[in-house]
Amino acid sequence: MNTRAQTLIQQLTDLSIGLLYMSESDFPLEPFVWTQENFGDSEATPESLARFLKEPENTPIESPSPEAVWEPMTIEEEWFGEEEKEAARRFQALEAFINENLTDLKAFKVGEVEKAVYIIGKTPEGDFAGIKTTVIET
Repeated sequence: MNTRAQTLIQQLTDLSIGLLYMSESDFPLEPFVWTQENFGDSEATPESLARFLKEPENTPIESPSPEAVWEPMTIEEEWFGEEEKEAARRFQALEAFINENLTDLKAFKVGEVEKAVYIIGKTPEGDFAGIKTTVIET
């Protein structure tokens, strides 16, 4: 991994440490950087992601907008306590960092009930980086 990728993964880690993505269960965020060479494609699509993850051919992959994935975590509700408000602000900072440092942002949900969720963008070098988490959707 080159120095820029190492810096990016460290910044993503620093911004996401301790954050939990809430669904029917709460899961941590996992930053990643994949080289284009390892990913095997120049674009993140449901097909290229399935190949890279070695998912079975019939695995469902949804492509919601990145905003739809961020929204439940970034909105500050009036009834939030200080802890929830702080988590929302931290998610807002993470989303802003990803929007400022990655291009061609896409989101994917892989699976049926327990879904792996990826927000993926491209680095200036053409590699892929972002955040992975899990959601439970019944």
